[in-house]
Amino acid sequence: MAVLPLGDAMTLMSLYPFLTIFLARVFLNEEIKSLHIVVSITSFFGAVFIGQPTFIFGQGDSTGVLSRWGYVTGLLGSVCLACILTLIRKGGLIGLHTCQLLLSWALFGLLFSVLIGPRYEGRWIWPSSAQIWSYVCGVCVVGAGTHFMLNFSGKLAPAGLVS
Repeated sequence: MAVLPLGDAMTLMSLYPFLTIFLARVFLNEEIKSLHIVVSITSFFGAVFIGQPTFIFGQGDSTGVLSRWGYVTGLLGSVCLACILTLIRKGGLIGLHTCQLLLSWALFGLLFSVLIGPRYEGRWIWPSSAQIWSYVCGVCVVGAGTHFMLNFSGKLAPAGLVS
């Protein structure tokens, strides 16, 4: 995503609500209401008009090999997020506890970060100052709270609504 202009990345990642309602229909038998479609389309067009992606508005250079991989990554990110929200809802329907969902998210995130991160992000170093550690801890606390709320709401509400 780092190789794309911000507007392009934002627009591609804003496709997940639209994908989620269709995945929820196929795998969870959830009803697709006209409101879901209207809100998803409005959300997508809002992202397009705010982000003004180069593949629609034609500004900048988005023709390189890195950019093509960026677009593929952005689309796959939307698909993966839609799948995650659908799986969270399915987990809620079969009675998984919110903390089980949160733990699995954290463990898989850590596993993939350790296995894949250094290869693509370069050498990792430990933060050296207390200020940087406070930022890292702050991101962890906010991220954990956010994921807890996402998992909790995903268990209770239809996947399209959560997205």
